[in-house]
Amino acid sequence: DVLHNLGQLHMRQGAYAAAGPLLNEALRLREKAKDEVTRIAQSHRALCKLSLNQQEITEALKHSLEAVKLLKAQATTLEAQDVLASLHFDLGQIYVLTDHAKEAEEELNLALNQWRKLQKKLDCREKMAMAHDQLGLLYTKQGNGEQAFLNLRAATAILRALSATFPRVKTYKQELATALVHLGNLHRASKQNDLALSTYLEAQLLRQKLAQSEPENPIYREELAAVLNNRGIAYRDDGNFKKAEIFYKQARQHRQALVDLDPKSRRYQSELAGSYLNLGEMQYRQAKLAESKESLQKALDLYGPLVKQNSTWSGAHQGLASAHLNMGQVMFGMKNAKEALTHFTKSTQMLSRVWNPEKSSVDVLTLYQNSLSGRIVGLIKAERHSEALADLEILEKISGDLPWEIPILHASTLARLGKHREAVERIQKSEKSPIQTPNAVVKRAAVWSLAYQAVQGDPALNDAERNRFLADYCDRAVTLLRRAFSNEQFAKDKANLKLFSSTDFKPIREEQKFKDLIVEVRKILG
Repeated sequence: DVLHNLGQLHMRQGAYAAAGPLLNEALRLREKAKDEVTRIAQSHRALCKLSLNQQEITEALKHSLEAVKLLKAQATTLEAQDVLASLHFDLGQIYVLTDHAKEAEEELNLALNQWRKLQKKLDCREKMAMAHDQLGLLYTKQGNGEQAFLNLRAATAILRALSATFPRVKTYKQELATALVHLGNLHRASKQNDLALSTYLEAQLLRQKLAQSEPENPIYREELAAVLNNRGIAYRDDGNFKKAEIFYKQARQHRQALVDLDPKSRRYQSELAGSYLNLGEMQYRQAKLAESKESLQKALDLYGPLVKQNSTWSGAHQGLASAHLNMGQVMFGMKNAKEALTHFTKSTQMLSRVWNPEKSSVDVLTLYQNSLSGRIVGLIKAERHSEALADLEILEKISGDLPWEIPILHASTLARLGKHREAVERIQKSEKSPIQTPNAVVKRAAVWSLAYQAVQGDPALNDAERNRFLADYCDRAVTLLRRAFSNEQFAKDKANLKLFSSTDFKPIREEQKFKDLIVEVRKILG
């Protein structure tokens, strides 16, 4: 018992390396002495918590399942029922982290319902708040805003009351700050950025006071870094990149200090990698490509070893995939299409292995869609059109509403592969889209031009059919281009003259109607 309690104390102080041997020895002694099942289960639970803190998800799941197995049939006392509920909560937390949404919801509700029953005899308010908090986090990841708000508001209400009643108990303030961060994340996901920023600020003030009260406590510093990082994300979403960078760098400073304090901590390494990832994305948005590349490379260097050490999908895996995606975009910006394709491919391969339409979160879906989109563009630039077409089919399969560019890209890829009839069928559907900007119209015109080229190589057509298709496709391409240049602002931008020398319009460049259009546009430009 002494070893167990000492290990728990070290863990609460963030001294995970010291906690591990103590907790493992406590478990060994309890099993050797054939101690009460409840105590052995508590040892497994403590090791589960330790593993979670060290980003060892597989180990955490092993201890949690073993404890549930031991206790499930023998939970007759109030204490045992309380521990069993806590074990279901731990399992739910693990499943939230690993994007097993159905299992997470089931385990968390088991815990919450058990604590509601016990509330008549035990004070389970804090534990109920934590279950509501994790359910809120789960529903946020699933995009279920209504249930997320319901649970997170329940969590914050309980924790506010506990903090007011017991102002000296730091744990209640710490947990309230965590629930507020999750609520702020939900406000941000719901496009309520003002509410997100004010909620984050409340959490930041709580965490600053906790960190000031115990400067030597790394957990308080870690949590302060997290809310600073979230404020940076909220300012980024508002387009205030300068302010976002300030908060990102403050978070990175704290996280670097934590890694320096405990270089072997996977958790600290993962969080520092997240700061570099966010900084890299921000720098890319400000066209600071060299700085962005440097930040993203540091993120890749940190995430890589973490992923190799843990086969179960985790935040580090998602971070690595995101870093590859962002590095691909930076490489495109630096005109290095080959390197860009390499990074997009790595991200796509990682996500394809874990994608599950029933279990994967909205974040994973969005990351997979963006990675596929980047890889498709890279494949087209490399003239690997068959592979691009295969990825386009995957992208359409996993997506609901697609950006307007994707159906056009699909049509143009079909045309490049000589499948002009399929390309025409798709582009005609696209032309019914409400998106009719000059840029969209030009991209549709390019498909007709590429279909024109495909007709020339179609051996199934006789001369009369070929000529009819050529005339039709050229007419449609020129008509759409004329419509784009009828937009006064678009027509007066001399940069748009480059469209006429684009390789997409090379197939119809010698057609008289195309030449006449060039003359018309030059007259507009004087």
